[in-house]
Amino acid sequence: MLPAAGAAARGRGPARAAGLPEACYVQGHIAHPATAVALVDAAATRWGRLDGLVDNAVVTVDVPMPDVGALTVDR
Repeated sequence: MLPAAGAAARGRGPARAAGLPEACYVQGHIAHPATAVALVDAAATRWGRLDGLVDNAVVTVDVPMPDVGALTVDR
């Protein structure tokens, strides 16, 4: 699956997916719940099922060094 966001990705995504025999292109922004639904629906349509899903989307927040301790989670 090749999810993509942004104008540049929209232009390249479909062509890139077309060059990969098992690829499926889905346009969207992962922060929007409808994109997650579209990804699952596309997998079900393309392959008949979804065996697993890895979400590696990242959000970065700049934090001043003195405040980093506040973000640390003790386990």
